[in-house]
Amino acid sequence: MTFNRTQHPILSLHQPYHRYGQPLTGGLSYYLIDFWNDVGDPRTRHLPMMDNGPWTMLSIMASYLVFVRYIGPQLMKDRQAFSLHYLMLFYNILLVLINVYYFAEMLACINYGWDLMDFQFPNKFDVSPKAIRLLYSGYGYFLTKFLDLFDTIFFVLRKKYSQVSTLHLYHHTIVPMLGWLVMRISPTAAPVVLFPICNSVIHAIMYSYYALSTFGPRIQPYLWWKKYLTILQLYQFVLYGLYFTVFLCLQTGYPPIYTSVGYVQPFIFFYMFWQYFKCNYCTNTNQCVV
Repeated sequence: MTFNRTQHPILSLHQPYHRYGQPLTGGLSYYLIDFWNDVGDPRTRHLPMMDNGPWTMLSIMASYLVFVRYIGPQLMKDRQAFSLHYLMLFYNILLVLINVYYFAEMLACINYGWDLMDFQFPNKFDVSPKAIRLLYSGYGYFLTKFLDLFDTIFFVLRKKYSQVSTLHLYHHTIVPMLGWLVMRISPTAAPVVLFPICNSVIHAIMYSYYALSTFGPRIQPYLWWKKYLTILQLYQFVLYGLYFTVFLCLQTGYPPIYTSVGYVQPFIFFYMFWQYFKCNYCTNTNQCVV
């Protein structure tokens, strides 16, 4: 497909970018802001949080961590725990519906899995309907990761501090950061869509479990399958690890910051979820490290 980038409503908003691989020069300020515009995808620069580096997104994540670790517990110190029954039921059902939608949408965007075999770095100036659909669907899914943060806030307001574990905080913090990196550098890269496809399925099941659990003790006998949800999560990371190993061997044109940061995450997550599984289902000890 050929087109004039200056005539497109998205690409015409921006000045020409440096091509990835050219020598980049400049001081610290360059690498804090302009670097991301030089190596980033011009099609996403106009979107909220995508311009001038990751600092807006990182500010949100820093505020989240400070609140759930320090400010929230202090505010709740002399207060009774909130119930939040109906709010949590609505929230969990909403997240189930959102994840079911994005599973179907992202699957359609990559030709029902066939595009996962395309390991070439995508064209940053492709404004075909297929590319733009994938771009905006990916951005929408990225924004849902901020909705997930309310899960932790509800734990704090209900004084369920034991649920705010290292694993929980790492998961809710690193996923939006990786999502930002994907959206800024290669929002139409088909291989990265494997994560929202698999993760949306697991989150739909997980939030279904949370929604059912809001009904209290009478429903608990029917929630025996929580253990298998964790097993499913472990299989998810095995799949990611295998797929991205193949991807790392066959990919062409992807920047090192993208491949190096993303590749290690399945192994980190597998280790942390395996420790959680052993702690909760394989031993009787309460001395858990996640």
